[in-house]
Amino acid sequence: MKKRTVRKGTFLMFLAIALIVALLSTSYALAKEKKVEWRVIAGPEGSSGYVNATLWAKFLTDRIKNFTLYPEAGPTVKGFRKMAQGKLMVTYGNTVVAEQAYADTGPFTKTPLGKIKVQQALPLFPFTFFMTVHKSSDIYKMDDLVGRRVSLTTPAHGIFPPAMDVFKAIGLWDKIDHKSMALSDLAGAMTGGIVESCMMFVVSDCTTAGALREVEARTDMRALTFSEAQKKKIRALPGIGFRSAKNVFKELKQETIPGWAYYYGWYFSPKADPEVVYEIVKTTYEFRKELTKSGIAFTPFSEQANELLQAGFTATPHVPLHPGAEKFYKEKGIIK
Repeated sequence: MKKRTVRKGTFLMFLAIALIVALLSTSYALAKEKKVEWRVIAGPEGSSGYVNATLWAKFLTDRIKNFTLYPEAGPTVKGFRKMAQGKLMVTYGNTVVAEQAYADTGPFTKTPLGKIKVQQALPLFPFTFFMTVHKSSDIYKMDDLVGRRVSLTTPAHGIFPPAMDVFKAIGLWDKIDHKSMALSDLAGAMTGGIVESCMMFVVSDCTTAGALREVEARTDMRALTFSEAQKKKIRALPGIGFRSAKNVFKELKQETIPGWAYYYGWYFSPKADPEVVYEIVKTTYEFRKELTKSGIAFTPFSEQANELLQAGFTATPHVPLHPGAEKFYKEKGIIK
């Protein structure tokens, strides 16, 4: 009788374990029967970020069963704040803001996000910045900017703070004569000699701002080079890395452009369902060739996905990977 009771108890224990394993193994299959609807702050309306994030959201919605991602216009800082408040599971942002959000620095210094910290998953779009001069200039490398009239746009522009950080890191910020200037004024300033060098940028290796096209059209320009020591200092900056972008300027006779970069992509709340995040990362990665049909900005990720992912992760060493993303990258051998 006692032996039979033991056998019965053992049987029930194994049955319970089997049921738990079965439930765990089908957790996402069951979850897919329930519709998942998330909102995502996709950047300011009309910006390239908003366009790309909206196309990406539609791409995922069309391919993941019972999943819908609704893009909503708004600044990236707002997205991270809403995430911290538990109002969002995912937001669009860049590696610089992600580092600031996680460390409570920059725009989050006075109003920290609290316990809910951002987690990274998919850095896709590289924004690469570089310095240009007129081809006839005697300025060839970054160190030659000492004592020169330079514009990194205006302090009110979102691209200015990271650029200032770069110049501080390489010891040039206090040695240049900075001219605060809107992008729309750069072409006239460069041709008129008001500034001798200005900051330009390439979006996802495929396009740039219209105002910078005007600089290209009116200036026979040349990009400046960086020393190895400067590259190393740039790579040490939170959220930023050194990168050579594909040249999109026809008048600039260089195959690649050396500069600094940060990366835009999806960031998730630690409360976001790991299985849903896994599916988002998997779909984006495995269908990346099809993703380019949505927009040209996805081309770099299509052609060099692993390289861009590693660059994004390296730029944000303090921001943890979301468990759902980490699971996929380990399966693919992208991370250990």
